[in-house]
This record gives sequence, structure tokens and C-alpha cells, in this order.
Amino acid sequence: MKTLVVVGAGPGLGMGVARAFGRRGFRVGLIARTKEKLQALVDELTGLGVTASAFPADIRDRQSLTAALDAVRNALGPVDVLAFGPGPTAPVGGAARTTVAAVTAQFELQVLGR
Repeated sequence: MKTLVVVGAGPGLGMGVARAFGRRGFRVGLIARTKEKLQALVDELTGLGVTASAFPADIRDRQSLTAALDAVRNALGPVDVLAFGPGPTAPVGGAARTTVAAVTAQFELQVLGR
């Protein structure tokens, strides 16, 4: 059985990816900050017959993320697919209202992981 990890798991895109891979027999590890929200997502996947586990971590903290990925590997086995898709850290407005600070924050999160 293969393992998918969704970093920045949430109810939208992250869960869509988790459901799609889970239906194809993947075990699913979900990583995000809030344990309670993660558990609700795990419960939904489990209800669909998917083997899933929650691994709370602050993905902007490299040590926290590394520890969560190690925990996934220990609990579910080697990671075969990693989906990195954290949502925006601030409201996303129109292009004309975008600031350098907003773009920098998203770049740091999406590209640099901080």
C-alpha cells in the first residue's frame, strides 16, 4: 500500500486530493496546524474507507514539519506522494490591491516553506 501526505491539509483542495488518492488505495497522512480540524478530516476519510491519520504541525516551522513527516513515515510507511498546498495566510484580493508584503508572504510560504 502506498502513502500520500497532504501538507497544509484543509477541507478544499487538500481533501479533494486525499479522497482521490484514498479511493485508489493510498494511506493518507494529513499535516496542518489544528489537531481538531485535522481529526474531522481524518474522520471523513475513515468514513469513506480510507486509512488516514492526522499529524499536527506548523508548516512554517521547519523542525515541526520535519517531525510531522518523520511521524508519518513511522506510522504509515514511506511517503510515495507529497502534496504541498497550504492556503493563503491572508485574504487574497484583486491584483490591483496586491501589495509587495502580501506577495512576499505567499512566496515564502509556497516556495520557501516559511
